[in-house]
Amino acid sequence: MKIFVYLLGFGLIIGPVLAESNNSRKQYIKCKIYGLDKIPEYSKKLSKKRLLKYRKIYNQKILLSLANNINEAADLKAHTNSTCILKINQCVAGQVVGFNIYRCSSSEFKIILKNEFSNFTKLPSAPHTNVWSSTIIRRVSGEMLMPGFDYAKNQSEKIKYYNAITKAISSNWIKPENSLILEQCDIEIKQSKQGLVISYQIKKCSSQKFKKSVGEAMRKTRQLPMASMVSIFNSNLTVRFRSGVGQ
Repeated sequence: MKIFVYLLGFGLIIGPVLAESNNSRKQYIKCKIYGLDKIPEYSKKLSKKRLLKYRKIYNQKILLSLANNINEAADLKAHTNSTCILKINQCVAGQVVGFNIYRCSSSEFKIILKNEFSNFTKLPSAPHTNVWSSTIIRRVSGEMLMPGFDYAKNQSEKIKYYNAITKAISSNWIKPENSLILEQCDIEIKQSKQGLVISYQIKKCSSQKFKKSVGEAMRKTRQLPMASMVSIFNSNLTVRFRSGVGQ
């Protein structure tokens, strides 16, 4: 039996970078003032493998850019487990025209980030136009912004974590009789820091029969595996649960 689980939103293996297709009018006006309102021409010839590679590179460049903006005097050691979500609006050339910090686990950590990023004006250039976005949303922890953070290890541990989540859900799933070869559902999961499933919603299913089977699996899945690093944990996950071929 083959089960594939894809993590969306902030749980993407390649990194939690999301795009918003429409710019706000305020952002557009700012970009126009800077003369940076020309949207890049997107290529249609980029393979999926190369696209994932470019996204990973871009995510790493963004994280390094954020970390390099942190002053050495900033007390991040006391906030390695604290997290915040950053929402950055940018023009085509990377000029930052909007920076918001929200959903922080610690008010003190939020204050530190506000002070450190008050003069953050430039994002790194995207390695390809197909991975550029006018809006960048990134969940960061104090651990991720500290000097010496190992991005490669973070990605490796994230893959292991997601594989463990896949195993936890699929071990409780029973394939419905006479189901289609390939079916899927999106599962929005809210979990505690200990990995306990607090709540879940099942959406966008290919069939009601498959939705019911996924619901039964989730009712049995009360405990998710623990994340090995704070930076890969997310209390809100959106999981795409997909049945495989040849089951």
